[in-house]
Amino acid sequence: HNYQNIAAVYAVLTKIGYLNWRKIEESIKSFNGLPHRLQKIREINKISYVNDSKATNLDSTDKALSSYKKIFWILGGRAKEKNLNILKKHFFKIEHVSLLGETKNIYKNYLKKYLKCTVNKNLKEAVLLSHHLAETYVTKNKSSKPVVLFSPACSSLDEWKNFEERGNTFIKLVKKLNN
Repeated sequence: HNYQNIAAVYAVLTKIGYLNWRKIEESIKSFNGLPHRLQKIREINKISYVNDSKATNLDSTDKALSSYKKIFWILGGRAKEKNLNILKKHFFKIEHVSLLGETKNIYKNYLKKYLKCTVNKNLKEAVLLSHHLAETYVTKNKSSKPVVLFSPACSSLDEWKNFEERGNTFIKLVKKLNN
């Protein structure tokens, strides 16, 4: 998604006549992304932990899933859309789904036909389970670099004030994980 954003900014800059290529390149290279949108929190033993709490709909999660391979996905909240068919094209990359929130059982009933999934009582449990499963995966597949992706595809309003509060909780939980 950031390549699309960069292309759009580039198009606007050239249209208005801003042609300082060095400055444009420096700005692109120094851009760290936005909080809660594909925000890499840390890496532990080849496992990346990515906060995408801003993904409050299926389209945003579709973009997130397209960005990674070997995914341990944390999904759920208050549904805006219940039909996950748009995401089916990514299922081959998903190693496990940790489900939470109001949608956990609805999504489980759909996903269990295609993927390994577990219903969790809260975000802490989902993070700990995903961490454990990803570590086990790395032990078995030494050259692989999986990602624990928190991309809920739902609003946060079932348990949180907003997606920022939910994302900040994810960040705190990931920072507490042992190396």
